[in-house]
Amino acid sequence: MNATEEIDENIDHIVVPKTFGNIEEAKVFVDKNILSDHKGIYISITN
Repeated sequence: MNATEEIDENIDHIVVPKTFGNIEEAKVFVDKNILSDHKGIYISITN
């Protein structure tokens, strides 16, 4: 399951097995060129 498929301009995706649970959210916590030259992304998973 691609947890980050709906994040715009994302080249590195977070892929997890469906058996891990439900993805609560996938968000950007650092925008590119603000604090870094990369976009920081996180996901939250629940069982």
